[in-house]
Amino acid sequence: MSSFGKDGAALQQAFDWAHASMGTLLLDTEVVVDRPVFMGNLRLVDSGGRILILADENFQHPTEAPGVNWAAINMRSAPANPVYGEALDTQYLVKIDPGSRIDFLRTVKGQPRYPIRFIGLKEGSYLYPVFTARSTVDGDFNGPDWQFYNRCRIGGSYSLTYDKGNPTGGFFLRDMDTQKMGAAYYSDFELDDPVFSKFGGRGECVAIFTTYTQPGHLRCRGNITVANSDGIGFSILNRSKASRDDFRVSLGRVAVTTTVRNNQTAIRIDDDFATIEDLDVTVTGATPDTRRASVIHCLNRSGTQATPQLGKARLVIDSAVERDVHRLLDLRGRCAIGQMVRGN
Repeated sequence: MSSFGKDGAALQQAFDWAHASMGTLLLDTEVVVDRPVFMGNLRLVDSGGRILILADENFQHPTEAPGVNWAAINMRSAPANPVYGEALDTQYLVKIDPGSRIDFLRTVKGQPRYPIRFIGLKEGSYLYPVFTARSTVDGDFNGPDWQFYNRCRIGGSYSLTYDKGNPTGGFFLRDMDTQKMGAAYYSDFELDDPVFSKFGGRGECVAIFTTYTQPGHLRCRGNITVANSDGIGFSILNRSKASRDDFRVSLGRVAVTTTVRNNQTAIRIDDDFATIEDLDVTVTGATPDTRRASVIHCLNRSGTQATPQLGKARLVIDSAVERDVHRLLDLRGRCAIGQMVRGN
């Protein structure tokens, strides 16, 4: 990639070459992203460099479509894309090999809202970056955003750090907008042991979800680790009450370590049919003053007798005040657990 240069314009040239030639880009230098760039077909291989997205006062915002929530790195089919304007249902083969380093640093509020926004990945795509993001100002932003239809394997490591305030942000695996795209499209995620962390902020570290307004299609399977979260560690949220056929989340091992907060839970499951074979939750930071906290919160969405299925749940309370914590941190809602182990 060093042959193209080291700024956003150079990165756009490199992405255009990779898209047209189906060639491989070697990440062998530091490239500073100072404007929105657009990605299509791509294979990125680590060779000791990194992509640094620098969201500071010098970041060049597009003048077109000012109401759009831009990402620093967008797909070529991004809505209101002034550069390419490819159809939203265009699919791209994106391969990010293990070790490929992508960093995001925000020092001012505002755009870009997302570091990377993946929309429409072709079957065979995989993502294994080493991604880190940090904000030195109080303001919301997310990690890489997997939105609309994606068919990809997700691994690698992902970290968010909020230095100031209590902003909302996390890593979101979203459903497909069937009203916009049609029922033939859906999000399909295979989790190949990715590791997620969030330091500071509020809300989920990782959420697999449908929106409130659309009967979106989503499928998700595999294993996932949330190594650190301040608050809710992991959620499965069927907000639109999608049917069992339209919203299928069947996970193997889910491991979560989170710091408890008042009125929050470590794991939230708002879906009647989700399954997790092996759930391992470690909760830290609780005291006798912790109020209305819980380890697993389940909410029945359909009004039926269906319940989430947990094959084995291992719950660890990392605290010196065992008796008080065990009363405060407990299961809420309704779910079926084949085996539960409590530890300290």
